Amino acid sequence: MQSGCRKDGIAPKLSHLGGTGSGDIARGSGEFARGSGDIAKSSGEFAMSSGEFARSSGEFARSSGEFARSSGEFARSSGDIARSCGDIHTRVAPFGIGVNMFLPQFGVKQPVTNLMIFLAIIVMGVMAILFLPIDLMPEMEIPSITVITTYRGASAEDVETAITKHIENDLSIVSNITELVSYSREGVSNVICRFNWGTNLDEAANEIRDRLGFTEMRLPDDADKPIIIKFSTTSIPVLGYGITARENLGKLYETLDKGLATPLKQIAGVGAVQLIGGLQRQINIEIDKGKLAAYGVSINEVESAIRLHNISQPAGSIKVGPNEYMLQTPGEYKDIREIGETIVRVSVTGSAVRLKDIAVINDDFKEPPGMVYVNGVPGMMAMIQKQSGANSNEVCRNVQNKIEIIKKNLPPDIKIIEMFNTGDMINLTIKNLRDTIFWGGILVLIVTLLFLGELRSSFIITLTIPFSLISSFIFLYIWGRTINMISLASICIAIGMVVDNAIVVMENIFTHRARGADPSKAAITGASEVGLAISASSLTTIVVFIPLIFLKGITGIMFKELAVMVIVTIVASLVTALTFTPMLASRFLSAKSSFEKHGWFKYIEDLYGSALDWALVHRIKTVIIAVLILLGSIALIPLMGTEFFPEEDTGDIRVTVELPPGKRMEESLKIGMELDKICRAACGQDMRDLYIRTGSVGLGGSMMGMKEGTNVVMVGLKLVKVGQRNRSDKVIAQIIREKVDALPGIVKMDVKTGDPMAQLMSSSGKPISVEIYGSNMDDTDKIASQVKAIMKETPGAKDPAVSRAIAKPEWKVMVDADKSANLGLTKNAVAQTVRTYFYGKTVSKYREKGEEYDIFIRLRPEDRRFAENVLDTSIASPAMSQNVLLSNVAKIYEDMGPIEIERKNQTRVVRVEANLHERPLGDVADDIEKEVSKIVLPEGVNLKIAGLRTEQKKSFRDLILLLLLSIFLVYAVMASQFESLVDPFIIIFSVPFGFSGVFLALFLRGYPLSMVSLLGLVLLVGVVVNNAIVLVDYINLLRRPVADGGYGIGLLEAIRQSGVRRLRPIMMTTLTTVFGLLPMALQSGEGSASWRPLGTTILGGLLLSTLVTLFLVPMLYYLFNRERRNKLVE
Repeated sequence: MQSGCRKDGIAPKLSHLGGTGSGDIARGSGEFARGSGDIAKSSGEFAMSSGEFARSSGEFARSSGEFARSSGEFARSSGDIARSCGDIHTRVAPFGIGVNMFLPQFGVKQPVTNLMIFLAIIVMGVMAILFLPIDLMPEMEIPSITVITTYRGASAEDVETAITKHIENDLSIVSNITELVSYSREGVSNVICRFNWGTNLDEAANEIRDRLGFTEMRLPDDADKPIIIKFSTTSIPVLGYGITARENLGKLYETLDKGLATPLKQIAGVGAVQLIGGLQRQINIEIDKGKLAAYGVSINEVESAIRLHNISQPAGSIKVGPNEYMLQTPGEYKDIREIGETIVRVSVTGSAVRLKDIAVINDDFKEPPGMVYVNGVPGMMAMIQKQSGANSNEVCRNVQNKIEIIKKNLPPDIKIIEMFNTGDMINLTIKNLRDTIFWGGILVLIVTLLFLGELRSSFIITLTIPFSLISSFIFLYIWGRTINMISLASICIAIGMVVDNAIVVMENIFTHRARGADPSKAAITGASEVGLAISASSLTTIVVFIPLIFLKGITGIMFKELAVMVIVTIVASLVTALTFTPMLASRFLSAKSSFEKHGWFKYIEDLYGSALDWALVHRIKTVIIAVLILLGSIALIPLMGTEFFPEEDTGDIRVTVELPPGKRMEESLKIGMELDKICRAACGQDMRDLYIRTGSVGLGGSMMGMKEGTNVVMVGLKLVKVGQRNRSDKVIAQIIREKVDALPGIVKMDVKTGDPMAQLMSSSGKPISVEIYGSNMDDTDKIASQVKAIMKETPGAKDPAVSRAIAKPEWKVMVDADKSANLGLTKNAVAQTVRTYFYGKTVSKYREKGEEYDIFIRLRPEDRRFAENVLDTSIASPAMSQNVLLSNVAKIYEDMGPIEIERKNQTRVVRVEANLHERPLGDVADDIEKEVSKIVLPEGVNLKIAGLRTEQKKSFRDLILLLLLSIFLVYAVMASQFESLVDPFIIIFSVPFGFSGVFLALFLRGYPLSMVSLLGLVLLVGVVVNNAIVLVDYINLLRRPVADGGYGIGLLEAIRQSGVRRLRPIMMTTLTTVFGLLPMALQSGEGSASWRPLGTTILGGLLLSTLVTLFLVPMLYYLFNRERRNKLVE
């Protein structure tokens, strides 16, 4: 019987392949077609009475209760369900009802309770959103602890030998430590302990403290006690201001300290306010070396005299009768002139040598450790840090409001300019993601309405979105997390998936309503029948997210939150579809509502049917086309390149240059002014603000990866917003780089883009890094020069530089141990005296109006200009009770010494680093690694590629392993669902073609493979198989014998009819996901660069895998099952 065949002759064309015509559908009098899980009629519902028939073009009445469908369509009985993504026909209907009846029954029969539960969820979700902190990224603790030890007067090599090596040796056995990095500089040792992510740093700090207890016994006596510093993300400023003053520059620091820093510290959530630059008041005592020698006074006597005269000492109390009086001996300086009257020595004749006789006392300023210029005007910078756990967005907003009030009370020449604001970046990023969610929801509603053609049903299905998403915010609040870029991105990913379950439920409810079932019964039965099916379908999506929870490192911290949020959202959508959706359907759907197909979709079905028939006939050509697509996409991989994470265009550019060691800060500032001109010319109208910094930042800058020194100049630029300029920050940065490179006298240059605060969290300096290990500094320096030359010739590598600074010229004072011992002098005493003369020393405090200022002594400028001045200084000799010249116990000579010695894992290391431009990280690193491998290394020297490339490889390896695990888990779930090993194998073929779509989409949009796109590949595994599950499961249903609840259709006809019948749910679920993610893939505002590749990955993979599902999967099913087809149809 061929009445269901197409008029164009497709069915006859297929008949020679063994297909069974549509006439095989009817089976005996009174027999009716059954769907998988088609439920035996309950509550008196039976097959249509004799003589009842369905009418349509070409349709005729069948025997009792049977129907024939035109165009190869066949009758649906009670419970025959049109399913969407994850459609799995339940094998045993009573079991399915028993397992899944409770939730739909509860939702429909207790609508008020159900409504109140969901209203409560909405209220709690809104409250959670209001109380949840808002931040840019999830709060994380950087697994790093720094140990700082001061050893004054020691060279870098002495610090390494006497301090650093001992500390490294004892800390190397601390639990969970991954690497030890140390920096030995003049007078100070920094040892950085880096741990595995997730390590309890409080416990690690305690263990380090215990180990240092043993170390201290072996350190020099005059070395300070090691200090432990635990770095946290709260140490990274959330706000930065530039403050300028033209008339009140001298008073600017004091004004800001009292008028800005103090009020800001009182704001809830503000942890600290750091002031950089400016002039701080100090009482400077400049000693005249000639007068000091003439009076025979030593610098130690001066220091002691000031301390002993500037003191107020409590002396107890006296009880007189009923009263008690406190005794005080006030002796602190009341004014500056009183300092000059301090008696330093009284001669045997009784004459007094006063401080003013040998020194000049000035109420002046400290010698600034650094200089700051903002927009070409001298000034300062203020950095605001938040407290741990505080809402970054709220802190920034409150500080901004307070600043506006503070401005009104400042002198008119003081200007406050906002240089960076994490709150703005947070707001822009969240706004873009919020818009993405909104437009994604709107597009999902439009797609649903377009396919269903019924406003009420579309609205009910779309209600799944807010209920599912708001549940995730409740979980986020309970979990103690923040609203951030990761949590919102997870919602963007899930928004197109959460409606799938509701579509399945609604279509089945419509089927029952169309047969005349009452609303409540249709809602309960319709939802119950598919409960197990959509639960299993949701499981295939969930299982790919579960492995992400176990990722380690910073990647794991970020993706763990994303995985948990998507899982919670999908589970919430499942519960909503089984309770709230049937309740609304039972109340608001009319009996006339149906999922009727529109004419335009009928045309698409016919077109697809013809294409599928061609693919089934021309199987070899179909396979060849599929293989060519797969191989072609694989061939694109080498052309795409790889990167770690996409970099955001935040409008921040930082130019750092180093001049030869020993350059004075004033000379460095001149170069800074040249950089100012270059940057302004390169930026033009795209520049918003600019600042210059030279010297020390006074913020633990070296510990946070900032370059410091009188020979270091940094220029920071803030561009206007992305939408207000036509050039990216990288394009502008390259123009600046080319101009700066032409400046004479620059030893190193570094031009970076991106968020400066986010980059502080990375342990790497520049993205490209080669580490050279060896104890011989001459050998490692030669290798470093060769590597630097390779980087210069490598396309895409910019600003190559060697981390080890050029040796600094220095004067070394060599103390004769025998001579100094005979005079009762120690090396430390000599070193301390020389330091006081030439560097200076804070000897006491001057108090005025509740404030304290340093009293600082050293030689006057003209006495410390030349090396000869050093040997002319006098030192108090305890043995001779008089002063002796330094030249009697020491010699001085000029030498070159290392400024800094870097070690890693207890071995000296020098790094050669470079930035990137216009080429992905992986490509540049591969080229450099290939050339570096040709270098012949001296004995005792090792070399390895480091930096972000190492982090990238590790993270890529972890995600690829998770990708394979996800494929296995999805296969295991499908094998359990189908009770077959073959059917899941057929379905899994959609996965590699999903990857093909990813490679093609990324290539067309110019995106390299990154952690974000690899994450998209993992997510795709759980999504792309659902459409294939729909198709294969329905084919199995049609082929199953009638006696087993199937239709008994032949293999080829079952494949063709399944493709046509399942086309709409496959297209609906695909397009709802595609349009839900489309705004993410196309957004262009701030914070979008990180997520565009993810949206592109899922869109490209899903679209191509859907085409494969519709053509290749049916053909593969035929090839795997043609030997068994006759056995299944009896």
